[in-house]
Amino acid sequence: MASQKYYNQVRKDRGCEKLGITSNQWSYIKRLGTILRQLYEKDCNGFCLYVYKGGRPTRIFDEVGQASNDRKVARLEKTIFKFVNDNKLHLYLQPDCRGATIYLDTQPIPDSNYTRAICIY
Repeated sequence: MASQKYYNQVRKDRGCEKLGITSNQWSYIKRLGTILRQLYEKDCNGFCLYVYKGGRPTRIFDEVGQASNDRKVARLEKTIFKFVNDNKLHLYLQPDCRGATIYLDTQPIPDSNYTRAICIY
């Protein structure tokens, strides 16, 4: 477990140095990425509720949950864009919830090769 903590700390230190951000800023953007990935995951899984009718579960679509999730995603993405602009960085957001969500770099990030950027979360 100690080696994993060491690896994470080294990765964080190198990422902060390359991006020109502080350790606290790294932690902040990583937390935003964690929340955003969870929201993307909810969107991917769908918004279904189960209602029991006649003793059998029936699936119905939850439009209120979908709208609420969309507002949260928009608000969080706006916060991330503000952070990126304030620190003069470039951003690639990966909405696929199976992998990392936020990639940052000091140079423009091409869509075809976003993994060359620094993966935050």
